[in-house]
Amino acid sequence: MTSPGDRSAYELREGESFGGWTIVRPLASGGMGSVYAARNQVTGALRALKVIKRDLLSSDDIRTRFVREVSLASRVRHPHVVEAYDPLVIEGRVVLPMELLEGETLAERLGRGPLQIGEAVQIALALARAVTAFHALGIIHRDLKPANVFLARGPSGETVPKVLDLGAARELSGAKHTQTGHTIGSPSYMAPEQARGETNLDVRVDVYGLGALTYVMLTRKRPVESDAEGSAIAKLVSGAPIVPPSRHRPEISAPLEHAVLTALARERSARFASADAFATALTSAEASARAIPSTRAMAVRPAGTMLEELPTTVVPPRPERRGVPLTLLWIGAATITVSILAISVAGLIYRSSRASDVAPTTRAHEPTVATTPPALTAPPSGATAPLASDTAPALAPSTRRPSSQEPSAQAPPPAPEQHASEQPAPDEHAQDAHDDAPARERISRDLADPWSAEPTTAPREEPRTRRPPRRREGSGGGLWLEDEGAEGTEP
Repeated sequence: MTSPGDRSAYELREGESFGGWTIVRPLASGGMGSVYAARNQVTGALRALKVIKRDLLSSDDIRTRFVREVSLASRVRHPHVVEAYDPLVIEGRVVLPMELLEGETLAERLGRGPLQIGEAVQIALALARAVTAFHALGIIHRDLKPANVFLARGPSGETVPKVLDLGAARELSGAKHTQTGHTIGSPSYMAPEQARGETNLDVRVDVYGLGALTYVMLTRKRPVESDAEGSAIAKLVSGAPIVPPSRHRPEISAPLEHAVLTALARERSARFASADAFATALTSAEASARAIPSTRAMAVRPAGTMLEELPTTVVPPRPERRGVPLTLLWIGAATITVSILAISVAGLIYRSSRASDVAPTTRAHEPTVATTPPALTAPPSGATAPLASDTAPALAPSTRRPSSQEPSAQAPPPAPEQHASEQPAPDEHAQDAHDDAPARERISRDLADPWSAEPTTAPREEPRTRRPPRRREGSGGGLWLEDEGAEGTEP
């Protein structure tokens, strides 16, 4: 199928009414028919109409092949196969309505420049899935070539490859159909067994066609071409070797090249068993190409030399570096150092706060305790002095500041007077020094080692118990009332 060129080759003209359709413009022309863009006069839908040529209506073989194409095309439903609708008969000619696509054929795209390797692989994968759908229905295409692949524009502007033209397709269980004076298929893309005219073809004939399409998308060169050395069919029959695609494009990876050459094997037993197996090999090659950059070096072609004369340089891959990255080691060392410094600073701050909290114990707030026994008041005349055993024992002075809520301590009873001949009172300074010795020793120890200091707690003063007054008979017949902390009064 070719693009519109000479409008005289088309039998229908723009604006012409054809059955219930209005011809909009011609699209392409092939061996058996032409394709037009037409609008339905009832629904207004745009479709592509494939119409058999008038001069071929008398050929039973052509008419049979065209009807078979229409029948097979209407059975296939796949995103990468052009959608065909129910066939029509208009003015005695069989017409196949198909979806109208916007875009260009693969042949037109390759004429504008090479494809990226990743783009070529993606198109090949889509075509392999479409051919797998054909094979699942027992159909072989037999004519996979760039002119029969359409690169349609999707709703979002993406490229959607679609397989066109089932004119050469056949069912695997059917008889061989050929056109007199023509070879079914295109010589540069047909399999060797197809070029030899064998009739027992199977799905591997399309595997070869997929390999040839991938080869031309990667290199913009056909795997087998006619030249001065012979025709393409002669080379196929004689088994001429195929130039590896990396000779034309050195950046092609080894797994991808292996997949393409396996699909193009001369003997079908050496090819992939199915189109799905070829798609799996392409997927694996694409994954390995993403994981490991191509090891093929780009060769620079000197002026006046042919690309085939340049050697292929293989650069060995760099060995993997194992172990912990140096950056992680530096980060770990810095983290440990900062942690140690933080712990040290925290310890110093803690020691300083503890030392400031431990205050030296002083006697500034302690009440002064008199060590000299209180003077005794002589009893009135005629009274007998109380016995020493009857006097109340003195309480130890409290070292804790009395609280405002605690009851005030009773004053001790007056001590009896002593004569000069009796034992003198002890020195107050010496007694204070003696009493302060433990405190000074504790303060010195705390200042020397503040961490071992124990908190100092003042002894709790036990509440005093007031004794009941006792009556005592004096020597003169009077009575003494003895009360702790109060003088005896004579009635």
